[in-house]
Amino acid sequence: MVQNLLIQASLSDIEAVVRKVLDDRLNDLIPQRKEDTPLYLTRDEAAKMLRISLPTLADWTRQGMIPVQRIGRRVLYAISDIENTLEGKKGGRKNG
Repeated sequence: MVQNLLIQASLSDIEAVVRKVLDDRLNDLIPQRKEDTPLYLTRDEAAKMLRISLPTLADWTRQGMIPVQRIGRRVLYAISDIENTLEGKKGGRKNG
């Protein structure tokens, strides 16, 4: 036998519960997606972020000062690698 339960709730109470459930679920999903998807920059974007010229970026790449990812003809730099390089540059270890 199926029993029906009748609950009275205001529209604002229902909205609050739905909003909380959705927020919790989205917060669970968003960090996983960010961790799984590395973010990359093009040569131009990386040079601008580092505040260096493209030839200097090419030199740093050849010297192994900053790792590079090649996908076909595209040259990409991970944002985490750029940030690490910036930290080293602030510490006076990089010249450019």
